[in-house]
Amino acid sequence: MVQFRTATAEIEPLYNTQLEQVLALLSQQKSAHVELFGYADKRGDDQSNHALSLARSNAIANYLITNGIAKERVSIMARGDDDAQYDTADNEGLFFDRRVIINLKST
Repeated sequence: MVQFRTATAEIEPLYNTQLEQVLALLSQQKSAHVELFGYADKRGDDQSNHALSLARSNAIANYLITNGIAKERVSIMARGDDDAQYDTADNEGLFFDRRVIINLKST
């Protein structure tokens, strides 16, 4: 899982090691596929949250593709604020709602 700051799809440098591990696994398992599920917190309207969650999924996808993973092996999904669990007053909790879940699938 990669988490994001409010209203951004910028990947924070602290996730580079984790993303490098995903790249290594995908490089080792040539038939594996990755699914990226982007989410937003409950702030903002449905349309904005959907667009932001899509941008977050795309940011991770672009990272993987730029680093040698074929785009055919990457699927993106935008979930908006579906499954958001934290109240808008809980700034610490909202951080966990702003995320992309990375799911590796073997074929």
